[in-house]
Amino acid sequence: MSDNIFFTISIGGENIIIDDNSDLLTSGTTLEHVKFYLATLLQINYDTIHITVFRQKRKINFNHDDILIMNNDYLSISYKNIDNYIPLALKTGYLFESKINNIPEQKNEIIFPSGTKYYGDIDNGNITGYGKMEYPNGAIYEGRWNDSIREGKGKMNFFDGAIYDGNWKNDKRNGFGILTEKKGFIYTGQWEDDKLHGHGKATFPNGDIYEGSWYNNFFQGYGVFKYITGEMYQGDLKESKKDGKGKIIFLNGTVYEGDWKNNEMTGYGKIVFNKGDFYEGQFYNNEPIGIGYTQITFPDNSVYIGSVLDGKRNGKGKMIGSNQNEYDGDWTDDIIEGYGRMIYADGSFYLGKWLNNKRHGYGKMYQNKTVKKGMWRNDQLN
Repeated sequence: MSDNIFFTISIGGENIIIDDNSDLLTSGTTLEHVKFYLATLLQINYDTIHITVFRQKRKINFNHDDILIMNNDYLSISYKNIDNYIPLALKTGYLFESKINNIPEQKNEIIFPSGTKYYGDIDNGNITGYGKMEYPNGAIYEGRWNDSIREGKGKMNFFDGAIYDGNWKNDKRNGFGILTEKKGFIYTGQWEDDKLHGHGKATFPNGDIYEGSWYNNFFQGYGVFKYITGEMYQGDLKESKKDGKGKIIFLNGTVYEGDWKNNEMTGYGKIVFNKGDFYEGQFYNNEPIGIGYTQITFPDNSVYIGSVLDGKRNGKGKMIGSNQNEYDGDWTDDIIEGYGRMIYADGSFYLGKWLNNKRHGYGKMYQNKTVKKGMWRNDQLN
């Protein structure tokens, strides 16, 4: 059984069954292809053909040439011959073995001095309507023409194996179209003057996928990039680089959300690591810089929560040590320095001044319901 759609055309009471393997009449056939095929078969002008589609005995209320013809659709067709419209009947279905060969493919043939060949519609000496152009380098265009330029829907097979199927304007890809390259790049979306421009989705040969805004072949505006590694970026882009506000999820579960510049984490942002630690503040070239707020778990399982400056503990912060001692107070360059409180594992605590991680200056030590207060030096009460 053939998978091709066949056509039964009633002309003057005589049925003609047509089966063509040229891809014009397969299950993906459009109304445009049907009109072109009939124009070729009957040697009539494409633009004089009018078709109404009936599906399951109901009229389909549109006459767009790019609609797909379904199996068992009924097509009411008329075409104009001089001053009269001649009716035809056409029904689609499955053909078993009936076939008519050698049906002419186009109405006109032109061979240019360069070797380029054209087959299709011509109006007043201009290539206008539907037709196919074969170029000397092996490229082939088949689709709509207007005044000898590609205009409307058309399919281009490039000499390098790439295929574009979509809309054309002024002889360039414009509007919606699909580009499939031999090496595996696939783009589906909007075009402007032969460039990826507007909203579109691209699949790259390595499996990466981008969907979002394009500008002159660049990722530009808002988009989502899904990497084959499992990482994902969503946010602003400029000239195909992360630039503006954006969020990235790394393979290990770490998440950064914030400012980007030239593909680097630069500006204000927050990074949350896969085990719950985080940093929020300024970044420059993917590194924390300036003032920020963080939670850090150290190799000995001690935890710091508080302010940092250029990646070091500075300002107010709380440290819970692996020995269960807990300090809450001032820091300078990763050193306990200034005023703070230390609660020790046995329940005693010190409240006062610190220098170089030691009690130094005026302070009070609360232990076993007693209070020792006074001046401390190098962790000793004077």
